[in-house]
Amino acid sequence: MQAALRWTAMVLAGMYCTALLLGRLPWLQRTGADAMERLIEERLGTQVDIGRAKIAVPARLVLDDVDIRDENDSLALHASRASVSIELLPLLAGKGVRLGGVQIFGLEAHLYRPTQDEPLNIAPLIEALSSKDSDGKPTQLYVGRLLIRRGSLTYDCMDMPLPAPGETLNPHHLHLHDISLNARLLYTEGDTLAVTLRKLSMNEQQGLQLERLKGMLTAGADGVRLNDFELLTPGASILVPVLHAEGPAHPLQAKQRAEWLKATTYEGRMEATLTPGKLDFLLPRLKTMDDACLQITTDIRGLGEDLTLPHLRLIDGTTGQRLMDVSVAAEALGNRP
Repeated sequence: MQAALRWTAMVLAGMYCTALLLGRLPWLQRTGADAMERLIEERLGTQVDIGRAKIAVPARLVLDDVDIRDENDSLALHASRASVSIELLPLLAGKGVRLGGVQIFGLEAHLYRPTQDEPLNIAPLIEALSSKDSDGKPTQLYVGRLLIRRGSLTYDCMDMPLPAPGETLNPHHLHLHDISLNARLLYTEGDTLAVTLRKLSMNEQQGLQLERLKGMLTAGADGVRLNDFELLTPGASILVPVLHAEGPAHPLQAKQRAEWLKATTYEGRMEATLTPGKLDFLLPRLKTMDDACLQITTDIRGLGEDLTLPHLRLIDGTTGQRLMDVSVAAEALGNRP
């Protein structure tokens, strides 16, 4: 029995090594790229171009020069290199797609919408990835680790005017660069989502510098929970130890998301330190407040568009003087101009 097992292991190892050696041949890499293009195109329903595909140690698929176009034949996504480690046993056992790790280098994302009321150009791609299998079961996906290096993203709402040079951050026209992402345990199973974001950093052309964004997010039929959220820029440090939201409809169903938000109750706590003079990308006049520093702590409670901040405390970060200690309530925030 042991001899048979050793013989089987040697045969499998030999086949694997042969596949690795053959995978280095240029003509086979081109053939593999063509096969991957057809596979991805069938899944996404759009044009995909891959320069080269090869197998690397240990059971890792490497794709070079990947282009994915939208329905208007415009380049939506590009990656200089994408590396995917696939766990074969769970896939063969029908337990969904389990990826040990995904690494993307030189990512370029080009997002746009013709008008504010129309969907993003990549909306069909997202819908294709989130669609159910042929047997009616939702796609199950597990990613042990997701790394993005040297990424960039542009977003434009085509019917909105372009910002002039030196203007403040414009949510209708964003140009992000130097994007770096390290996320672990990205997991979707059925209608649940769990993400541990270890670090996200990026810069925006109008002056925003995101040094660190991290946190743990879980979402499912019983609501959404955010733990250990941290946002750090040169002018702001925001901590949310916990924020929990519950609603009657499922938060991950896009068609019901607006109604879910209206009936959602949420509760949490926030701690923040702000240096207004370093937030001038939001409002140029803040540049004159270089010496100011504010510390803010508050509980957060709300229902839909109604927000309550009980125990809102504002402290001068320079002198330690308490400036404010009140409770604040605001209603119908989404209906305000």
